[in-house]
Amino acid sequence: MFQVGVGQSTRLDTAQAAAEAADQAIRRSGAERADLTLLFATTDHAPQYEEMVRLVRDVTRARALVGCSGLGILTTAGEVEASPGVAVMVIGSDSLQTVPFLVRGLRVDPRETGREIGRQVRGAIQPGSMLVLFSDSFPLSADSFFKGIAEEAGQIPIIGGSAAGDPQLGNSFQFCGAEIASDAVVGVLLSGPFEFSVEVTQACQPVGRPRVVTRAERNRILEFEGEPALDVVKGLLGPILREDLKQAGRFLFFGLPVDEAQKEFPRGDFLIRPLLGIDVAAGSLILPQAVLQGQAIQVLLREPDGARQDLKDMLDAQALRHEGRVPKLGLYFNCCARGVSLYGIPEIDLNYIKYVFGDLPLIGFFGNAEIAPARGLNVLHQQTGVLALLSEPAPRA
Repeated sequence: MFQVGVGQSTRLDTAQAAAEAADQAIRRSGAERADLTLLFATTDHAPQYEEMVRLVRDVTRARALVGCSGLGILTTAGEVEASPGVAVMVIGSDSLQTVPFLVRGLRVDPRETGREIGRQVRGAIQPGSMLVLFSDSFPLSADSFFKGIAEEAGQIPIIGGSAAGDPQLGNSFQFCGAEIASDAVVGVLLSGPFEFSVEVTQACQPVGRPRVVTRAERNRILEFEGEPALDVVKGLLGPILREDLKQAGRFLFFGLPVDEAQKEFPRGDFLIRPLLGIDVAAGSLILPQAVLQGQAIQVLLREPDGARQDLKDMLDAQALRHEGRVPKLGLYFNCCARGVSLYGIPEIDLNYIKYVFGDLPLIGFFGNAEIAPARGLNVLHQQTGVLALLSEPAPRA
């Protein structure tokens, strides 16, 4: 049985905010103490993170605490962007098993960091276990990190996100127990009698059909199907963006395959990556990661109407999976490029979630990247929202 409560505070004083959010969460849960506390806070509170964590642990009497910094936080009570916020979720359970972890050195060796996490949790993995983790920003690609975990612990489902920090300082922060770290990964292995479902919603929508790369050099696409890559993309854009490539770069993205053989790009089944640059003379496009000849790539545009429809479709899929059962809690990890910067108005994602699932205990943050499985592999998403719902098991027939 789960006892779940969430709390949120927008107070400027860190101690008051931490105490308020934690007190709301523990009271609403009805639990005497937290078997697991999740904590997310904006970097407005960074100078007092140590005091914040101590207060939240004290108030919730947390056996395990994990969380991170974000550019915004969210709970059932609302989304908080560009202003101070602290969010706390308390989970009490007589059957939930947790293995919290903190591993440093992500930027130095992502693969070994993944291996160490795998070593720490593998002995406690059960059928139906799930990893929830929060990381510093990945140095290049997260592939080696996820491979490291799989080498030690197998292909366990992973959800979470990359923490966000003050853009001026470049630091993000990860919380585990009483410790506060940077350049680290924190998280918790969850095991026990629960079921979970994970769906993603993406802010960028396909334009035209997928195109096959016929010439590429590392992270440069030279040709799509025998034509200069830039010419192909221009042909897919409207006249305004076609004439202003600098402006187009704000809206133009690319859907990369999760595996090399992938030729179709259904919702949530591809990786969104930005356009880093254009070589006009060569007619080539520069992406943030390597591209292989023969890969199919989907041209995407970031736009709010398509994002709303994609969000609705994702929630319809989640509702179908939970038909007849009310989820006990929700975790929502949202890209910091969504929210107001995408829609122009606040709380679109939250209001859609509440329309479908009511006042579900929900917590999350706005980060630099999101983590969720796609095509059976754990991958790093961008421009994406990841919604995980946990339920008690369906009764056996």
